[in-house]
Amino acid sequence: MSNKTNQFNANYLRLNSANLKKYQKDKNLNLITFSVSDKYSNSGIIAAIMLEKKDSFFQINELLISCRALGRNLEYLFISQIIKKFSIKDLRICYLKTKRNEPFIKFAEKIKLKKENKSYLIDINTINKIVSKYEKFVKIKIN
Repeated sequence: MSNKTNQFNANYLRLNSANLKKYQKDKNLNLITFSVSDKYSNSGIIAAIMLEKKDSFFQINELLISCRALGRNLEYLFISQIIKKFSIKDLRICYLKTKRNEPFIKFAEKIKLKKENKSYLIDINTINKIVSKYEKFVKIKIN
């Protein structure tokens, strides 16, 4: 997924098996994948987040969403799920702006509290308001 996703790819890390094995050993890193289903279909794994615990905040080093999930606003649900699962109060998303990841940049601009050098500080209240409208219609599974 990391090497194929272009439009909704936050940081373009382009992870391979060796990188993933290395990251698995780091107790402050979590690689989280998401499966989605609704009353119409089961989309399988369509998103991945690499979440890092820092001293006073959490940081998303990579956020990937398959093109088959774009346009459904599922990105808000994925962020909401990790906020709940890890009891996050302060969340940042690292990014690398490219010609191809405009959907990610538009998403980040909608949910930011502040844009920093190479990351966005996320407004958790905005995420919660958006998600409350439709989270009951979609079943998200964290893998």
